[in-house]
Amino acid sequence: MVLSASHRAVEAAAKSREFAGKLQTERDGRLAAEAQLSQLRAALVQGVAGPSADVSLYQHAPLLDLDGGGMDDDDSKTDAEAEEDAAAASRVMGSLDHDAALRAARLHNLELSRRLESVAKREEALAEEARSASDAKARAMSFAAKLRAASSRASRAEAAAEAAEERVDALTQHITKLMTHLEHEAGGKAKLHDKLRHAEAVIGRLKARNGRMAQANQERDRLVLDLKEGAKILEDQLRLMDQKYVELRGKLDWLRARADKEVRKARKQAEVVERAWLELQASGVIPISRKPPKMPASRLQVGDPPGMPGADVKPLADSSAAAGAASSPGAGSSTPSLPSISGGRPAAGAAAPRRAGTAAVGRL
Repeated sequence: MVLSASHRAVEAAAKSREFAGKLQTERDGRLAAEAQLSQLRAALVQGVAGPSADVSLYQHAPLLDLDGGGMDDDDSKTDAEAEEDAAAASRVMGSLDHDAALRAARLHNLELSRRLESVAKREEALAEEARSASDAKARAMSFAAKLRAASSRASRAEAAAEAAEERVDALTQHITKLMTHLEHEAGGKAKLHDKLRHAEAVIGRLKARNGRMAQANQERDRLVLDLKEGAKILEDQLRLMDQKYVELRGKLDWLRARADKEVRKARKQAEVVERAWLELQASGVIPISRKPPKMPASRLQVGDPPGMPGADVKPLADSSAAAGAASSPGAGSSTPSLPSISGGRPAAGAAAPRRAGTAAVGRL
């Protein structure tokens, strides 16, 4: 819109300049025609009124009146003036060259009149065109002002558009960077979510494992508690058995001492009997070929030792294996076997593993 208005303003300015040139040309032609007309008027006036006539007095008189003797109709002329006019007319009429020049001047005057009228019309037209050109110039100036204002607005709009484009570019770059950051953040969040799910799965497995371990620990604690209770019971039983063992060991030592004493006594009796037998054989009372009779295997019943009531002691067995195990080293005769005691304690070698097991249970 602004560009079309500027084009119209330029065209109007060009037309105004062209009309101004034409108007100046017509004005120059009019001035030249007016100069020629004034010269013709002066020649006609001088030809009619004489060389001494004042041309300024006939300035507004029509040329046809000057040519056709229009000045003869004036009744106020004096006789002298009439005579002068007659003399001038006679002089004019007397000269053929002057008549020809006068006719040529008349024709030229008519042509100049027509040209003057056409020039006047053209001058009016040019004046109208000049007015229209001035109006166009004013419109062109207003258009130019509007164009300058529009150009200033356009420049400001372009500057604002450039600033807006720069802001848009900066915003686009910022949005691009933000989208890149959001993509990286989304990827990080996805990885973190995967790690979180993996960690939750691991935590679930660990919780299940901890639950199983806690249950196993509870069962183990119950087992340990049961073992501790059993170990305490066993410890009490072992302590009671130790007491019984000490009591039975004292009884056994007393029985062994008594058995050794009786064995020695029996050996002494056997030696006495054997010596008596030998003496009888030597005296001939008993033949030598006769062997001494064997003593019957009588069982020796041993009662409870004094001061030790409540001990159930079985009689000694008269077997060679028991006698050999119970006899002292170097003894030639058989010894009675150890008594079998009900509720007695086993040997020390068998009790040691049991005590070790009890200690291990106590440590648990």
